[in-house]
Amino acid sequence: MIHFDRSRFDKALTAKDRKLLAAGSPFHCPFCGSHSIQVLESDELCWVNCMTCEADGPPQKTMGQAIDAWNGNWSGNKPE
Repeated sequence: MIHFDRSRFDKALTAKDRKLLAAGSPFHCPFCGSHSIQVLESDELCWVNCMTCEADGPPQKTMGQAIDAWNGNWSGNKPE
């Protein structure tokens, strides 16, 4: 699992990112800054993927959980 400094990530949020976060949408890639983001699903899991650098968010059981995890809202379930 890839870790990043949350405080640096929060400082990098744009107004557009904050609006998308409030709407429950995935926002730009924390690794490359791209807005080319997609939510992928398999039979049992969902995850967010950056189409530019191919970074993946942590797999989750629901699309909402996958978006929250990508956006950094781990709600006490932060992946290791």
